[in-house]
Amino acid sequence: MMSVICNMSLVILITTAFSSYSTIVVARAPSNESETSALLRSRWWPRYITGNTSLPHCTWPGVSCDASGSVNRIHLTHEYQIGGNFDNMNFSLLPSLTSIELSDTGLIGEIPLHICTLSRLTHLDLSHNYLTGELPPCVHNLTRLEVLDIGYNQINGSIPHELGRLNRLTWLDLGGNFLSGAVPLTVGRLSNLQSLRFGSNELGGSIPLELGNLTKLDDVDLSGNSFTGPIPSSIGNLTSLTYLYLQGNELSGSIPPEIGNLTSLAILYLQGNKLSGSIPPEIGNLTSLAYLYLQGNELSGSIPPEIGNLTNLTYLYLQRNKLNGSIPSEIGNLESLMELNLGENIFDGAIPSEIGDLRILVFLDLSSNNLIGKIPVELANLRNLSHLDLHNNSLSGSIPTFRSTFFNDLNLSCNHLEGPISAPDSLGAYYPGNLYLGNQDCDKFDKTQAHRRRSRVIYYMTLFIPLAAIFISCIVVVSCFLFRQPTKSVQSETTEKKGNFLSIWNYDGRIAYEDIINATEDFDLKYCIGTGGYGSVYRARLPNGKVVALKKLHRLEAEDPSFDKSFRNEVKHLTEVRHKSIIKLHGFCLHRRCMFLVYEYMERGSLFCALRDDVEAVELDWSKRVDLVWDMAHALSYMHHDCARQLFTETYLATTSY
Repeated sequence: MMSVICNMSLVILITTAFSSYSTIVVARAPSNESETSALLRSRWWPRYITGNTSLPHCTWPGVSCDASGSVNRIHLTHEYQIGGNFDNMNFSLLPSLTSIELSDTGLIGEIPLHICTLSRLTHLDLSHNYLTGELPPCVHNLTRLEVLDIGYNQINGSIPHELGRLNRLTWLDLGGNFLSGAVPLTVGRLSNLQSLRFGSNELGGSIPLELGNLTKLDDVDLSGNSFTGPIPSSIGNLTSLTYLYLQGNELSGSIPPEIGNLTSLAILYLQGNKLSGSIPPEIGNLTSLAYLYLQGNELSGSIPPEIGNLTNLTYLYLQRNKLNGSIPSEIGNLESLMELNLGENIFDGAIPSEIGDLRILVFLDLSSNNLIGKIPVELANLRNLSHLDLHNNSLSGSIPTFRSTFFNDLNLSCNHLEGPISAPDSLGAYYPGNLYLGNQDCDKFDKTQAHRRRSRVIYYMTLFIPLAAIFISCIVVVSCFLFRQPTKSVQSETTEKKGNFLSIWNYDGRIAYEDIINATEDFDLKYCIGTGGYGSVYRARLPNGKVVALKKLHRLEAEDPSFDKSFRNEVKHLTEVRHKSIIKLHGFCLHRRCMFLVYEYMERGSLFCALRDDVEAVELDWSKRVDLVWDMAHALSYMHHDCARQLFTETYLATTSY
């Protein structure tokens, strides 16, 4: 009887327990009203959205809901600056959230702890903001997390070892913060990780051997830290690796031969460390490699001939090491090579003629070595060459005739060269004579060659002038005919000229140029709003009403052909930049007598002028100044690390938008 009573009591107890558990679950399940309340109180959205009662919260910008009407994703862009309201969101009322993406939304303050209650979260992106404090250890509660991106904030402290429990992670980015200490060994448990980015922090210690356990890794970035010790040989286990960034540390020892196992590697950056020993011949196994940067180390020995296997290599930088021996002829197999820098080493012997087989080579620096013999005549076949630096060697003999028409940097000084220099006509205007000092009777140009060129010019002029006269006559006749047509075409032209500036610039540069000349009255001083070291800045209102800023080079720079390269580089780089704190480039004009860039116009003038003005300086309080500094830091970081091609900054930051 007692047994029956006890069993009945147990059944009642279990039933009561399940009943209580169900009550708890029901209590935790939020209603749509509570979710709406949480979103309203966050103040993340402007009033014109939150004040519209007919607009369901699931249709708010950046909000997505599941089939039951519960919020499962919040994705806001830089248009929604959350700022200090990050902690206002009651995440406990949004338990269905699987994705939070708030990159570049101006987040300020610490990461709220209650974000760790989101047990369904798979994607957390808080990158490119102003978050401070430490990374909360409770993040290990987010066991479903696949993407964790808190890069480019102001997070400090150490990386919590609890992070190793997030075994579903495929993407982990903590780069661009102030994290210190060692990388926890538990990171080696993240077996599904494909991207690991800890670059640009203050991390130290050695690179953990356990990193070799992460065999699914596609890219690893540990650059810009203070890691010491050797590169672990276990890194050779990462056979899926495509990008490896270890530059800017204090790594020592030799390059492990196991690195030759990384046959999928496209980028290998080891520059700016203290690596010693020789370049392992196994590096010749990296047949997918496009970028090999080993400069600024203490490497010695010769270049292994196996380097000739890297037929996809486009950039090879080995300068500022202690490499010696002769330059291997196999380097001529690198048919995709565009830049080769072997300067500031101890190479001896002759320059291999096989370098002349590198048909698309643009940059060649063999300076400050012990090279002897003649400059190979095969170098004259490098028709795309724009930079050639052979200074500070022991080269002798005559100088070959360079056929490249792209030369904008040539240095042959401090050798034993002699005789005339036969080069394109423009070369003399590009370079002063001191770039040839230290040689024997090196004239800038071969007078005979110059005379032949002048003869050819006279010949072509006698042929061209009659043809030009006929052509101009035809134009006059056609113009007279067109002017007799109805005025409809004139109106069409006016409409076209006052059309969209970008399309005009892209498809009819002549019209855009005329618009700018007219808008500035041929760059009248009254439109000038500033002057810098290389040019003046003008404000121009175009026919379509668009206001732009024109950076016009000073006449001396515009007429200097050597400035052409830097001008083209600035245009090329700026067209690749996409960042809120970097001035947008609309277009450019490149002409021997007139060069200018067309930028987005910043209404409030320069930061320098604002700080000099007593009224504006007061308005620009310290909180705004801190924001400006951080904006510039993010932009600099973007230009040096996140661009397709890393840039060196000059005048690109939009520091005026305060």
